[in-house]
Amino acid sequence: MKRKYLYFPLTFIALSGLFVSNSCANKNADNQLPEVEYKLNQSIDYSGIKWTVSGVKDFGNKLTTEDFKGFDGTIDDTLASGRFIYVYWWIENSSGKDIANPSSPTIIDEKNIEYKVFNSFVNWEDKIPGAVGGPELGMPVVLENRTIPYYCAAFYDVPTDAKELKLKIPDLMNENSKIVMVNLIDFKEDFAFMGKLVSVEEASDLMGTRIPLPSYLPEGYAVQEIYIGFSNKTTIILISDRPIEKIDREPPDIPKDYPIHLVKCPLAMYVSFSHDLRITGGNAKPTVIPIELHKMSDGGTFAYSGIEIDGRIASLMLNAKPEISSEDITKILLSMK
Repeated sequence: MKRKYLYFPLTFIALSGLFVSNSCANKNADNQLPEVEYKLNQSIDYSGIKWTVSGVKDFGNKLTTEDFKGFDGTIDDTLASGRFIYVYWWIENSSGKDIANPSSPTIIDEKNIEYKVFNSFVNWEDKIPGAVGGPELGMPVVLENRTIPYYCAAFYDVPTDAKELKLKIPDLMNENSKIVMVNLIDFKEDFAFMGKLVSVEEASDLMGTRIPLPSYLPEGYAVQEIYIGFSNKTTIILISDRPIEKIDREPPDIPKDYPIHLVKCPLAMYVSFSHDLRITGGNAKPTVIPIELHKMSDGGTFAYSGIEIDGRIASLMLNAKPEISSEDITKILLSMK
């Protein structure tokens, strides 16, 4: 994979050849321009430069070598003056011309203080269809005019008490007509999975057998959404007493109709028909698997069971948040038909 290097104009202090401490916090002087705000995963067309800010993660006040698996190079354990905020984005240049040494986005807090990228010496990689791996740190040396997007990421050292964080998108075409911001909503998902939204009939067709559904649910709860997992081996059933809140992220390395879903949902059921090791013998009659419940560290419950569907075992795995009682979980699993 072709790999280039980019130096950002920050004071460079060597730390394992990769990072500098970022105490650069500058007042935003663009208050006279109108501000346009976007959300995570919204497509932004800024003068022919297309941006999609895909995600954000708070790493706390310490980065370790473990955090950098998948990146080029290693680091010693590194402390922030505040906390490390990791942001990643897609960028595609459709402006009609190449852009040399493009600026990276910066983070703005509620006091309008601006924070630059934490790392000064960074590397990056082109992201092409079918490529394997995650984003590299930084921006390309030359943002080529092409239809293939770059997949980029950066760390920011932000004060612990900084609030209402937004990512300021740089004006790479020097339009000087507006300020483009992305609200870095701290979305706390209950579950994450990869899949395509389908009906129960479509899921049954793709799985090659009937998908069981619960005939019992707690009062006010209903099946809200059904997904088929990548490779069509698992059906994900989302159950809630309200519409599902979620953030969808476009996956870089697999078909785009199987996005990554981060969801807020009290109940998620996973149904698969893969071989179960507890069923022995190639001609053995399928056997119902007893219900097993396990309490999780967050107070939620993981439950497992198996039922016979048309001569096959449907393996049922259920993740439930603490508000769902063990009694209701058992009733749900017993009602699967």
